[in-house]
Amino acid sequence: DGQPVLPGAALLVMAEAAAILRWPSVTVTIEDIAFERPLWLPGPMAVQLQMTVEGEAATWEIHAISSSEAEAPDARWTRHATGRVHPGPLTLPADEGPPPAATIEATPFHATLADSGLQLAEPYRGLRRYAHQEDGITAEIEAAEPGPLAPMLRLDAALQVAALLVPNTGVRVPVTVGRVALAPLPAAFRVRARRRAADGDDVLADLSVWTMDDQA
Repeated sequence: DGQPVLPGAALLVMAEAAAILRWPSVTVTIEDIAFERPLWLPGPMAVQLQMTVEGEAATWEIHAISSSEAEAPDARWTRHATGRVHPGPLTLPADEGPPPAATIEATPFHATLADSGLQLAEPYRGLRRYAHQEDGITAEIEAAEPGPLAPMLRLDAALQVAALLVPNTGVRVPVTVGRVALAPLPAAFRVRARRRAADGDDVLADLSVWTMDDQA
């Protein structure tokens, strides 16, 4: 119906920012993320992140409410996402090498999303090209938008690659994320997505990120 929604990538970036305040000098890994309900943006919203430290880890929750209701004594905030975070890098499985070049333009993919009801504004179309592999998809991301939104826009474009694993099946959005380490992403990079076994029609995928000069 044309109503804007906050991307799940934005919630992940919020959680990362809070974790960096707690552990400012180390890489942090975010785990067990659940996107419980969409955060629609019908107007100005107040968003609150709560983090509870538990030894060398922490749990977090993101809640939101209309800005006009946030100061009410009986304000009822809605929880939209939960997860855990701990200091330390993410241990990745061995990869056989950098992904090949992507050659298929992503414009038709974005048009298919729009036809299914998910219209992406131009800054969210950082997924530019992709290619099919025997075991998945490789894609090239170009998201040069500067400013504080850049980390979210680049991560959102990377997550879109998972939807290419199941083309022509309508809108697919993340519901859970098992583990992610959010290193700063450059304006241009590659993503490899591999589908894993899952129940029913669910899509479970592993994503790895590479620089354009083939560094993981």
